[in-house]
Amino acid sequence: MKLPECRWLNLDYETATGWLTIEMNAPETRNALSKALSTELMRVLGQAGNDTSVRGISLRGTGGVFCAGGDIKSFTGSTEAITSMSLCGAELFAMLARQPQPTLALVDGMAAGGGVGLASVCDFVLATPSARFVLSEVRLGVIAAQIAPYLVERIGMIKARQLMMSGKILSAEDAYELGLVDRFTENALDMETEEAAIKADILKGAPAAIRKTKALLQHIGEDTYIEWAANLFAETVNSQEAKEGVTAFIQKRKPDWSRT
Repeated sequence: MKLPECRWLNLDYETATGWLTIEMNAPETRNALSKALSTELMRVLGQAGNDTSVRGISLRGTGGVFCAGGDIKSFTGSTEAITSMSLCGAELFAMLARQPQPTLALVDGMAAGGGVGLASVCDFVLATPSARFVLSEVRLGVIAAQIAPYLVERIGMIKARQLMMSGKILSAEDAYELGLVDRFTENALDMETEEAAIKADILKGAPAAIRKTKALLQHIGEDTYIEWAANLFAETVNSQEAKEGVTAFIQKRKPDWSRT
């Protein structure tokens, strides 16, 4: 992947594994989701999504903060401007939710508002003891509008109601108990170890099959799902990846996905 130039993000691409790490880098605003940062993040996600050499994405923050959520300074202005800001956030969350590669959120420090939204839409959420999660919108007199669907999907309606209405700050351990965090680690070094283990598991799978699996899951509940899934399954079975996977199984060796 050819990395684009970024002002608000630090990018690191491991050519050997095809893994992309994105660090939000706006320490003066605690990595808040300004329109500029959000737009830049969407540009990188879009480019990565169209690049089949990218096998997975890790998202993290810099400066001891994951993401402070929306840029509060942008909460003023015309109704049209505020609506546009909200729609920008919705587009970002939707894009990350549809990302064809597996996504990991590495939360070290505060994740507030939109930061909780970013974590909620990722496939895996890892957190250190210093991580904190909060939806404090109601304490500011506003609402967590675009975050709500993804939070409900991750932790359920009742728990989401309680979290959104109370504005309570959750520790990493509390967030793990709630289902918002998937892996609770002892420290930042352990989080790196857990990330490496997840990456290793993902990289054992066939790249296109993983992308198709993520696409499959997004169609669950649709009236046409059964027929659509059957067609996708047949397409997958007849793929070069499946031939390599079956051959490797018969020959009792690890599949070489580069052959596909």
